[in-house]
Amino acid sequence: MEDNSLTKSDCFLFGNIYNLSRLNGYCFATNKVLSTLSFVKIRTINYSLKRLENKGYIRIERVKNSELVQRRIYIEDMKIDSS
Repeated sequence: MEDNSLTKSDCFLFGNIYNLSRLNGYCFATNKVLSTLSFVKIRTINYSLKRLENKGYIRIERVKNSELVQRRIYIEDMKIDSS
C-alpha cells in the first residue's frame, strides 16, 4: 500500500484483515481481536477501520442471523496504477 495518507497502523490492520478474510471472503474478527493482532489499542482500530473504509480499501457490512448481528469486513478491489 503506497497511500501516504494512511498510518502504519492502518496498513498493518489492513494486512491482518486481508489474511483473516482469505478463508471466507470476509473478516469477522472483533475489534478486540484485531487490536491484539495489530498490537494497538481498540481506539486505534476504530480510527483505522474508519479511514480504510472512507478510502475505499474495505467495506463493512452488518448481517443479522436470527438474534446475532455479525460484522463482516470485506477487502475492496483495488485499482493498481501501472504507470
